[in-house]
Amino acid sequence: MRTEFVSAKEVEHKWYLVDAASRVLGRLASEIAQLLIGKYEPWYAPSSDMCVHVVIINADKVVVTGKKERKKEYYRYTGYPGGMRSESYAKRATRKPELILRSAVFGMLPKTILGKRMKKRLIIYAGSSHLHQAQRPLPINFFRSGPNGSNEFKEVVVEWLNAWLDALPADQRSVPVLFYGECGMTVAAIREEVTAGTEFGKDFARSMHKLKINREGGKRYLTGPEISLDGGIPNL
Repeated sequence: MRTEFVSAKEVEHKWYLVDAASRVLGRLASEIAQLLIGKYEPWYAPSSDMCVHVVIINADKVVVTGKKERKKEYYRYTGYPGGMRSESYAKRATRKPELILRSAVFGMLPKTILGKRMKKRLIIYAGSSHLHQAQRPLPINFFRSGPNGSNEFKEVVVEWLNAWLDALPADQRSVPVLFYGECGMTVAAIREEVTAGTEFGKDFARSMHKLKINREGGKRYLTGPEISLDGGIPNL
């Protein structure tokens, strides 16, 4: 089978909006980097430009864990002997909080010409407003992992599964759903797994934001009764 590649001219530019309030710096940066690289797109290829723009608001409300807020330092070099300069996390958060999230995301992007294009498409605002309403960016709520691997958005996934279960005809509620082409569990059984916080339930919940971001890409993760690209699954 021939592998099809999509050129940059054929790719539609996509805009996403991310709220950084109360988000852990490293985990949020890794999710944003994956968005910019385009790993959630069904036609993703490492050498292809996915033309994804990400707008981040409330960058001044991002949080760090442990003692990083007091001990983390940022270093740079002037290029002259003895030219090392440092700045503490607390000082940078006061002076220009956008730089904290920007440097974290930039460190996770490819160090190539393509990576430079991705950097230009990352737009960060310290406040809650932005200047890109005309682009109508799609709000994205990533599933955040809490202590001991718990999921802060578990209730959202359970409500989504309940809506899906209610929308199914009675004769299809016993039809198994395939997750990554495996599993073979009913929607009710999956709901129980997510509620109980099992390893499968956590994996299922983490994958649901990919379905939310791109419904076509989500077809790779779920196949089952009443699943279609035209809205068979209730919106998450």
